[in-house]
Amino acid sequence: MLRTISRRCQWLLLLLIAIPMVPDLRSASSAASPPIWQSSQAPIAKLGVRDKFGSLGKYTAVWIVSAPDGSQYETKTTVEGDDWGYVYFPNDFPALQQSGRYSWRCVVDGHEVVHESFEFARPRHGLQLTVLFPF
Repeated sequence: MLRTISRRCQWLLLLLIAIPMVPDLRSASSAASPPIWQSSQAPIAKLGVRDKFGSLGKYTAVWIVSAPDGSQYETKTTVEGDDWGYVYFPNDFPALQQSGRYSWRCVVDGHEVVHESFEFARPRHGLQLTVLFPF
């Protein structure tokens, strides 16, 4: 009986040593397969404003975007100190992208602090965003 236990222990020991040496077929197959790439792009206008020296402390910036057809869209953001306040058009606005020139302005405490423009164009495939300088 002692001899049988000894043989069983030997087999168990060999098995414990051999298992880590067996290649993991899942990682080998995924390493051998070529990568599958995905991409994403979107014409989004990132609109930003900043109180450079943080003079106001905390403030609310009101962003107003005027579309080519005269429609206006508005959103607000709260900014602290000298941090940048950002919004994204059209994501942060209840608007659809249409071709043409857009103008935007940012109002803080009833005063217009920024006035800029950008343009969406519809080339053959997709949309194109162009920032226009000067306004």
